[in-house]
Amino acid sequence: MTIKEVSEKTGISIDNLRYYERIGLIPPVPRTESGIRNYDEISIQWIEFVMRFKKAGVSLGTIREYIQLAMKGESTKDARRDLLIKTKAGIEEKIREMQETLDIINYKIDTYDQKCGPITNELIASWKVTPLYYFGMSTQIKAVIDRFHANNAKLAGNKKAMLLATSYGADDWTMEALEKNYESILRFMNWDDAGKLFATGCPVREVIEQTNFPNKAYELGKSIQ
Repeated sequence: MTIKEVSEKTGISIDNLRYYERIGLIPPVPRTESGIRNYDEISIQWIEFVMRFKKAGVSLGTIREYIQLAMKGESTKDARRDLLIKTKAGIEEKIREMQETLDIINYKIDTYDQKCGPITNELIASWKVTPLYYFGMSTQIKAVIDRFHANNAKLAGNKKAMLLATSYGADDWTMEALEKNYESILRFMNWDDAGKLFATGCPVREVIEQTNFPNKAYELGKSIQ
């Protein structure tokens, strides 16, 4: 099968198929004499295997490690088994955590009108996202912050906030202006800082997914009381 046919069959873009092969996420694809990719059934099975693991939240590093071990043959059988056991335990833990979250959601749905509705509406009114723009917040988000003034009495105090941001730049000063701006807002609104996470040097999603930043963001979210 051509890469176009595989893309249509799997729903994975051509660019991502090339990228996954380049970083070792899938084994090298057979080529024709002219060097054109010619996906066989085994290649398709590997792609489906990888995508199932990826959807389950298994890290790219773990998937890549398993692929590399598999390519070495029977000598890595025990290592592959150990890796699968470790991965299984991680997925089971995520299922447990997701079930706990689902239980909370079900409780909130049952009591939404009495307890959650007013609070959620208040949060939505002030919850906005901004890109890192010339090392600070964008004009659009500043306009939103300006409107806090009309709701200061309701929004100020007894609340927590956190700052998560990514950037192309990786210099140690890249996030300084954004962080100072954030800290000034906390001080003005009398909010408590629940944490900051800066993913510098991450211009695109594929790069971020290869780092530990998503896991750190997840743990930071879990830490909120």
